[in-house]
Amino acid sequence: MIEFDEYLALSEDELFTVIGHDLDYFQKLNESDLKESQYPKSKKYLFDDASDLKKLGKAFFEENYTRLCKEICEEWNYCEKKENSKFNDNLSLATAVLEVVTFAIGKSVFDTDLVGASLVSILIQRGLDNMCACERDPEIVS
Repeated sequence: MIEFDEYLALSEDELFTVIGHDLDYFQKLNESDLKESQYPKSKKYLFDDASDLKKLGKAFFEENYTRLCKEICEEWNYCEKKENSKFNDNLSLATAVLEVVTFAIGKSVFDTDLVGASLVSILIQRGLDNMCACERDPEIVS
């Protein structure tokens, strides 16, 4: 099970790097004909530089952002779902949105839970209300 509190505590740059690490690791694994269980425990990456991994993760996020918005905002109907009391905290919300994100990015050779948790954390940190353009309650004045 994903420990979202750990992911939500990471900075956006750290989350992009986590995504980059997983994408890079599984790309290397895919090219090597080794099964994951046979792969050395010390992950070896195609990219040695953390800034390259961050760029890779950010590029993946940007490539999938429109699809994530569509799935979360339109298909899952976030603006209505957020009113449900079971989503009052970020951990409950993150767990629910992870299923949507995993579906949106699809099952793949990489660990969609880790990538998905990172994507969800970035989206929550940036604000799902803004992403989905949820209307504000007209009685609430900022």
